[in-house]
Amino acid sequence: MPTFEERRAIVADHTAATGYKRGTALDIGLKTEAAKRVRLWYRHVDQAERFVAVEMEAHRDGYQAVIPGEYTASQFAVQYYFEVRGEKTIGLYPGFEHGPTPYFVIQPWHESA
Repeated sequence: MPTFEERRAIVADHTAATGYKRGTALDIGLKTEAAKRVRLWYRHVDQAERFVAVEMEAHRDGYQAVIPGEYTASQFAVQYYFEVRGEKTIGLYPGFEHGPTPYFVIQPWHESA
């Protein structure tokens, strides 16, 4: 018989970068309690694209993942969110509980000619 996970609002700490240089890797970190597994989902702000998922590595001060520089070389900004799994729970961060959009967006810095 399948097991069902309870959906929960996630309590976490994450500060999105204010921007990035195209072609540079983005280090993404999340601090959260009671997580057994955290997955980062990201894509360009382009509705024709699917999200890419990467498992975040657990560290002493939270979870870390990298969006590769090859990915940020695009003309599009990057949007992302977190899937947080506990023992028998699952939730998304930021989710609608934390603001008007259920994801973060980072814009590339304007590069002068």
